[in-house]
Amino acid sequence: MVYRFGIGLSAAAVSLLVGCSPMKSNRTVPLSSSSPSILEEVPASGDTPQNSETGELPPDQVDQPSPPTDDGSWPGLKVCTNLDFSGISWSTQVPPDERDQFAVSLDLSGGFEGPNGWSNLSNNFDGQGVSMGLLNQNLGQGSLQPIWLDMRSLARERMRSVFGDSKFNSASAMLDKWSAKTSTSSLINISDYGFSSLDDPELVAQELDVDPLDLQETEIALLAHNQESVNWAVANLYSGSKFKSDWSKGLKDVSITPEYRSLQVNRAEKIHKSALSLMKTYGMWQFRSYLFFFDIMVQNGGISSTLKAKYFDWLKTHSSASETARLTQLLAIRLTVVRKQYVEDVRSRKMLTITGTGTVHGAKYNLEKDYCIDLSKVLGPQITGT
Repeated sequence: MVYRFGIGLSAAAVSLLVGCSPMKSNRTVPLSSSSPSILEEVPASGDTPQNSETGELPPDQVDQPSPPTDDGSWPGLKVCTNLDFSGISWSTQVPPDERDQFAVSLDLSGGFEGPNGWSNLSNNFDGQGVSMGLLNQNLGQGSLQPIWLDMRSLARERMRSVFGDSKFNSASAMLDKWSAKTSTSSLINISDYGFSSLDDPELVAQELDVDPLDLQETEIALLAHNQESVNWAVANLYSGSKFKSDWSKGLKDVSITPEYRSLQVNRAEKIHKSALSLMKTYGMWQFRSYLFFFDIMVQNGGISSTLKAKYFDWLKTHSSASETARLTQLLAIRLTVVRKQYVEDVRSRKMLTITGTGTVHGAKYNLEKDYCIDLSKVLGPQITGT
């Protein structure tokens, strides 16, 4: 689920992806996708600003995509997944040789977020208005409105036909009011420093040199910014606490259209690029490492500079450790700042990516069989730079 916390004078806001309960499905059917076309610019970010030693990408760096070309040579995805990638408009920021691992991570981390893939839908149980899609963007944190605005711009008539005129006009009025409000984009993102709301706020505040009380107020501050959107959802989408059937059907039908699925993939490109950047930073090239770092970004916001320094201190005396051992040690260090109630959830998700087998939220996984992959495979030159 996407959260963004905003605070006032001295400190931070966070844009992050936090896990919810998943259900497991059998992943046995390889799927192929359509030829790519660009949807929008997507910024790439790492856990700290780029420099010549680490090769990390700055949070505010925006790639300048060029229109893609389709020479008919891409055979489609070679992995197994139950997510429907047919009709996806891939941007040039994810070339064909990166799409298999990206698709697997979307399926895996998206499965941790909810049982219904592209059409995950949650009500206002958490005060966020509504959460929707593979990674559960929501109105309360201001992460869902941008996708709806993009969908309205990209496929206005498709959206209108699915919702119907009355619901489309109601949602459009909410979006117009939200987009006219003062932007919160100038606030700092603590995920740029490798933290998330799963982490101990005192430790986060200590590293960022801010008052812990400020961090506690961030969610309230941001929710106030988005409260009108939340109020709209409460007034329109529900009968009591339950979805009205017509709204539930409309939202799910929109979420599985090729346009909306493409936007979900497009929005996740920043996570993909951050995972690649972290692989370079930590010198880990296997498929398992990509899955590990992708889920680190989804659930935990990254790895802070202090924790990174602790890892590299350890590495000085363990330079011959295997990639699996190094990932396990990095996880142990990352867990030291996670709140106690979330430690086992974070551990189980990350150990699954490292070892390939395990149980998360009651669901049993065997990643190599589930996705038809080799976790030890060294990913291509776009990762290693060779």
